[in-house]
Amino acid sequence: MQGVHELDRMSSSSTTPLMLSAPSSSPSAPPHTAKSSNNSRNKPPLLWLSMTFVLILCFSLLHLSTWVLIDQANETEGIVAKSLSTNMHLGQVSRLRGITNFGRSWRFITRDVEQGSQQRLGGHLRPMVAKISDLPASIDKEEGKVIVSLPNFLDCSYPFVKDTMVNRCPENILKRTIEYNKDKLTGEQVASLRSIATEMKENLALSPIVDGGPDMEQWNQVLRGYLDKDARWWDVPWLVWETYLYRRMLQATGYWESNLDLFAVEKDDGLKAFEELLKERSKITLDLGNEWKWESFFTVLMLDLWGNQADASLFTPKDIGQKGKSNSADNMLVDDSGKVWDSLNSETSSKERRVVFFNDNAGLEIFSDLCLSHYLLKSGQVGSVEFKLKPYPFFVSDATPNDVSKTINFLKSMESQASKRLGCDLEELIEQGKLILSTEMFLTSGQPMWEMPDALRTELKSNADKTLVIVKGDLMYRKLLGDFDFETSMSFQDLMSYFPCPVVSLRTLKSPVAVGLSHGQAEILEKQDPNWMISGKHGTVQFAKPAPVVKVESVSKSPNGDIEEDSAGAQMKLADGFIVTLVA
Repeated sequence: MQGVHELDRMSSSSTTPLMLSAPSSSPSAPPHTAKSSNNSRNKPPLLWLSMTFVLILCFSLLHLSTWVLIDQANETEGIVAKSLSTNMHLGQVSRLRGITNFGRSWRFITRDVEQGSQQRLGGHLRPMVAKISDLPASIDKEEGKVIVSLPNFLDCSYPFVKDTMVNRCPENILKRTIEYNKDKLTGEQVASLRSIATEMKENLALSPIVDGGPDMEQWNQVLRGYLDKDARWWDVPWLVWETYLYRRMLQATGYWESNLDLFAVEKDDGLKAFEELLKERSKITLDLGNEWKWESFFTVLMLDLWGNQADASLFTPKDIGQKGKSNSADNMLVDDSGKVWDSLNSETSSKERRVVFFNDNAGLEIFSDLCLSHYLLKSGQVGSVEFKLKPYPFFVSDATPNDVSKTINFLKSMESQASKRLGCDLEELIEQGKLILSTEMFLTSGQPMWEMPDALRTELKSNADKTLVIVKGDLMYRKLLGDFDFETSMSFQDLMSYFPCPVVSLRTLKSPVAVGLSHGQAEILEKQDPNWMISGKHGTVQFAKPAPVVKVESVSKSPNGDIEEDSAGAQMKLADGFIVTLVA
């Protein structure tokens, strides 16, 4: 069953109401305002009846015409929509080719939490929806609402998600975390962790975060809609409950007082398990030299992609030692490496160009991130690289700044001269301010990526032409898609229309969500391997460059009734003869 979401207009006493009727040839002309008259009460009844008839006739004609929805409160940003049919695809409703912003005075309203799919959808999702031409949609002509049917969120109705809830997390991750930390945890803390496992397996009620941590208020805001409905663990989307699990683990063990990394042992063991691979790849990285060329870039990009296989939230430390070695081109489902290369070869000065990582796992993967960063900086193609890391232990193996420091120190301590040199180079780049280590609390939240904080959005958007964001791993990919179960053939470029700057996802598939595949590709993979989406064997490099925001500049009448677009996509003609002129 699909969730129904509405684009509704926010009310504001200081703004001009949304215009629902077809405009005149001069849309900027002020509406006619009738002057009050003391004689109005003395007008003959026949005149009142005539005026009423005329009004009814006008309303009926308008009701059957093409409606043009213009958000005058937001500098005429808006959408053009036809509402003669009550059910159609979004592309038919809005003719939104080229329009990538609905305007800030629209918002989504989600269905009730009892249906298991409530999630706040911020205004920055609108550009994404605007670009998806095959989503079912309709228009409420009475209130001017566009109603869009989006796919389900991933939740416990999906077998893999349900197994993660009742088996993998409580029986594997929580149990081994207690075992690894049995000498550090109090009896009360162990009992609290076991209580979380019970809550998950028995589908008990959610509870608020109460430990006073810096993100407590943000987390309770995310949870509020569920808590108000007395929601249980199995009722909420996967993205919400899985991130909530790790936040609850911090609360159970008093992290803000103890600063105990529950996953340190596993991360350290994972790093040691890859010593030979680190030695080999350190040499490969240094042998690339400092010359910026395609072959070298592609080599280190692939190392970084396949390093994402080493995920301790899915595999045990013993299993992880066998990961990161599969890099067959046959396992690449989507490869936008060439587009990433083109983005890094833009006309922007290399000193001003920067790359921002939304990092994922410690161990082999953070090492692979460091190798790619080393090449980007040493070649002089970018001026700076920033790692946005997790602010606290998260998802078992996710990297914190401390994990990066441990990795560099481990390289410097190895017998391999290549590893020693690479470790020293990385330490020097950090000291020079070219490799920046920071944390981002939002990346550990249960919120989709389009709800990123204004500060982060502004940071990325203000230098969008000079910035490339590299989003690593499965969880960040799920955040990019909001954990919606989109069709696998849905365009990644279109879905990323909300992102504030060019973005590339490097990911090996370990969860049942993927887009950007060719038509029929998923069916072929399903026949070859029913577990293709969750095995970690397949990889994708997916690039998107959000199109410039396009606004409605004017609406006018034309004798030509065809629906067209000119070569630049600057004009659209609607069936009843209205022309919409768009500007970037």
